[in-house]
Amino acid sequence: MSTIQQAQQSTAQEEADLFPLIEVELKGQLPFEQLIDTLDRKYHIPYKLLKADLEYMGKASFGTLLLHLKGSREDNGNAIRYFEQYKLKNTLKGYA
Repeated sequence: MSTIQQAQQSTAQEEADLFPLIEVELKGQLPFEQLIDTLDRKYHIPYKLLKADLEYMGKASFGTLLLHLKGSREDNGNAIRYFEQYKLKNTLKGYA
């Protein structure tokens, strides 16, 4: 099951005002700064960066991020589709 499907099937979590925790793995496809800038400026999704274990080689970013997406169900789905567009491995870790 894809991360989008998992996030959309979470009506109980949404009713309890919980939002998805998404782990994103960067393997040089997209700079970290571009990812965060897109979430903020293009999609206007409130988020918290809970954990980042990153290394840089030039402009390429490698490592993992744990993001707490606090947007609407539709906005969070758009963010996950953006991750998948750049072939970023993303995993739903739970809700908080």
